[in-house]
Amino acid sequence: EQRRRRAIARLFETQRLRLDGLARGLPDPVRLMETATQRLDDRSERLFGAARTLLERQAGRVRERAARIPHPAHSLREMARRLDQARARLLDAGGQAVMRAGRTHAVTANRLDRAPLDRRIARGADTLAALDERLGRSAARLVEAAGKRAMAAGQLLDSYSYENTLARGYVVVRDAADRPVTRPDGLMAGQEVQLQFAGDRRVPATVTGDKPAKKAKPATPPPRQGKLF
Repeated sequence: EQRRRRAIARLFETQRLRLDGLARGLPDPVRLMETATQRLDDRSERLFGAARTLLERQAGRVRERAARIPHPAHSLREMARRLDQARARLLDAGGQAVMRAGRTHAVTANRLDRAPLDRRIARGADTLAALDERLGRSAARLVEAAGKRAMAAGQLLDSYSYENTLARGYVVVRDAADRPVTRPDGLMAGQEVQLQFAGDRRVPATVTGDKPAKKAKPATPPPRQGKLF
């Protein structure tokens, strides 16, 4: 009976020593968690900085493109002015042609038969009326096309406006003077600001401080060896 007990005790002792050896070969889980946490914090900071840089760059590009787009009203006025000039030149040319034809007819009236001359005058009047009708249709088409282009330009300009940017979920930060804040450098803890959402809805807010400091590393507890019994 004693030998059986000693054999069981030796078996347990051997298993305990084996478990202790295996435990010493395992890495410290607390240290693994600290390393993973540091990596996660570093990646989060880099991702936040890259996203902010990308948003600022895209906003700058949008402002540059919006500045290069001509105002639709200016384009429409320029098209209307050119159309009026073209119409005036055409009418002036038509009037001069009629006057020249009238003078020619007056000179040759005494030498020609009156009937053919009347027919030519009638045909000329019909031609002039047809030209005037065609001019009116062309002018209407030009005005309609100019209106469509102006409408398209206005829609494009609206798509670049900051109101549509707010409608997509962005927010404009304004200071006490109602000026937009584009960079966080000029903000201080405790400063009163306003957050402008879509529809010109504003919410007051207070700057709480700079970027929070990193958490201190927890102290590594001394390794503890468990007891089998």
